[in-house]
Amino acid sequence: MAIRVLVVDEAAFVRDSLKRALRKFMADVDVFDAINGGRAIAVLKANKIDLLLTDWDLPETSGADLIQWVRKIDRYEKLPIILVSSDTDRNMLQAAAELKVNDFLSKPFSPDDVQKKVVKQLARIGCMPKQRPGSGMGGVSSGLEALTGRVKPVVQKPRKVMEANFGGAAKRPRKPPVRGGLAESARQPLGCLAELNFSGFQLRCQVSDVNLQTLTGVVPRTDNIPALYAQVNVDVQTAKSEPIASLRGFVQGVQAGDPRPDSKQVRISLRFLESSPEDLELLSNFLAR
Repeated sequence: MAIRVLVVDEAAFVRDSLKRALRKFMADVDVFDAINGGRAIAVLKANKIDLLLTDWDLPETSGADLIQWVRKIDRYEKLPIILVSSDTDRNMLQAAAELKVNDFLSKPFSPDDVQKKVVKQLARIGCMPKQRPGSGMGGVSSGLEALTGRVKPVVQKPRKVMEANFGGAAKRPRKPPVRGGLAESARQPLGCLAELNFSGFQLRCQVSDVNLQTLTGVVPRTDNIPALYAQVNVDVQTAKSEPIASLRGFVQGVQAGDPRPDSKQVRISLRFLESSPEDLELLSNFLAR
């Protein structure tokens, strides 16, 4: 019998991302979705749901009200609930824990993040999903418990062999060698640029890698080299300078573009902060082309 999962979020992009992630590793799953707590309650009344993933901030009927309703229903007393949110406010997390939320999934998330949390919660109630070939299983501590300070997060030791990047970070292939004045990844761009707007200056970035969480690229070496953790507004553009999406982020890495003191290039890596669902969807559509 298929496992029934309900995904609740105001943003269609987030709901679609969660549904894709679930179907990626679960061979037999029925995924329902709802835009707010009221519609979610209607789905819960009409179907026997096995797992609930919900945002906290929902229009009309909030995530808190939805969870309170769920816990009052006998058949959902032990329903696994994963809170999916970009908010890590301690008071909110504490309130969620008091409502017997079982785990926390931070936005933005990867398919592997979703898999870890979902498998853990389904295993807890003895409802193991039928895995698609190539997907792995592993144990992690509850993100909600770790963030609220109830337990220490479990740090897994790296394994010699990683399957499907689950249970830890898979070994990444070595970066291609650097020749001449530009890194090889910059010689083979993705077909997009980025205008990096820092406080007081701008940099034009040749993007070498981008996803919904991070961006890596090469910028000219100038007197304005951004500092680690500096916040930045990122305007992602096509190779013809046509706008794609505008996102907020911060600098998580800066290094020389090649191993020479007179290098004219600087490699920069950014991590995106919370951005609008619309901009994330625009970026996702561009990457899917």
